[in-house]
Amino acid sequence: MNPELQKLAKQEGYIQGIAAKPGILSSVGVLKTMQQGLGFAFETIVGVYKEGYGQWKYPEKNLKEHARIVLGKLAKNPNYLEEKRAQYNQEFENVNKLFKRLYKAEGIPKEELLRIVNDFEIPLSTTVGISHLLESISLRLEKDIRKAMKGKASGKELNQDFAILTSPTTRSFFSKKEQVLWEINIAPKKEREKLAKQYITDFFWIESGYAGSKKITVESVLNEASKMKSFQKPDFEELKEKKEQLFGKYSFSEEEKRLVKWTEFSIDWQDDRKEKILRGVYALSSIHWALSKRYNLEVNHLQQLMPHELPKAIKEKKVEEIAKRRLNGSVLVLRADSVDVFTGKEFEEFYKAINKEKKDVETINGNSASLGTATGPVRICTTLESLEKFREGEILVASMTRPEYIPAMKKAAAIVTDEGGVLCHAAIVSRELGIPCVVGTRIATKVLKDGEVVEVRANHGMVRKIK
Repeated sequence: MNPELQKLAKQEGYIQGIAAKPGILSSVGVLKTMQQGLGFAFETIVGVYKEGYGQWKYPEKNLKEHARIVLGKLAKNPNYLEEKRAQYNQEFENVNKLFKRLYKAEGIPKEELLRIVNDFEIPLSTTVGISHLLESISLRLEKDIRKAMKGKASGKELNQDFAILTSPTTRSFFSKKEQVLWEINIAPKKEREKLAKQYITDFFWIESGYAGSKKITVESVLNEASKMKSFQKPDFEELKEKKEQLFGKYSFSEEEKRLVKWTEFSIDWQDDRKEKILRGVYALSSIHWALSKRYNLEVNHLQQLMPHELPKAIKEKKVEEIAKRRLNGSVLVLRADSVDVFTGKEFEEFYKAINKEKKDVETINGNSASLGTATGPVRICTTLESLEKFREGEILVASMTRPEYIPAMKKAAAIVTDEGGVLCHAAIVSRELGIPCVVGTRIATKVLKDGEVVEVRANHGMVRKIK
């Protein structure tokens, strides 16, 4: 194996997996904007892609170091997170002007579009940029909150209380979207088309993800709205009262209460970040659609290349050649100032090194994200194709979830993920759907198989195979 890849394979890391194409996911994660906005960045992010599935590996040592830095800054300035979010929002507004223009990329002259795409990774990565600190601080905050609760409860009681303390106290864009769909559902028939058009104006980006974007239509909106059975706004006042009671139960100090407040703030920022990322991805998809028509290229091929690679590859007519190599598997190593790409034998060796099979595991433990118990057959969801096969009452098992997983999540009896914590998409959406969810198992997708029947005991943070 390539010496650099060998070193990265052995490095302790936090791996996230999702339906993804290298030209999209790795472009969002370009580290230069993180370094510029925070003064620190991950040494590397390693993206591994195969058959529409992507895995991202963050160095464990960087996650811990960044959490230490952020907590140190919060100790000196309790408003540090708010200030960084304000900076992040301003940087997004600066690039959002370009995104809005690109939503109609088919009208941009050919040569100008190639110039835009050549430099597009910086605007696109601004949708994450400064907010990359959330990956580090969320894991540390969870750990510190559990530490503050230690010795005062255990087992089911501890998990239930932890789930309440780490629940969001603001509405997610998922909740807002569901409310609009419900309003379309119950509106007089003659008004539904007008409401659907407004929905498209407000949520045109909602069907975007790291594997690409889909255009939504009036017909698709009305169809989704027709499936809505009910909608209820979250009762945040009741939740806040429960949190206050738990502060007393666990004798939280003012410092420990701040851990919970910072967690709430981070969850809200994480949700806002998802929307901004999806808007940026939709802009990139619009570029892909325009280039596909003008140069008679497959969109899937364009998605295998990072934006800065496209102008040269198009002019030299090498897009298809490069894409086909990467479709068989690729590793992209991101640094603050460079990107290295590995395919072929180097990819195969690295992929095997980080995806070692685990055998004879009957019980899986993780963290409780949404309470409850459910039993059902497993469905491993790693790609968009696997999501389309999902059936009502199955247990959704994934490395992590994203907005494009929501149609399947609505059908799921429970959700189980390898990664994530209280800030993750699976935790937030499962709470709003009221279904059991266990996150952070590390191994669920590696030890469970499609069709296996499992019991998800989220109150205990446990998943058990049923023979």
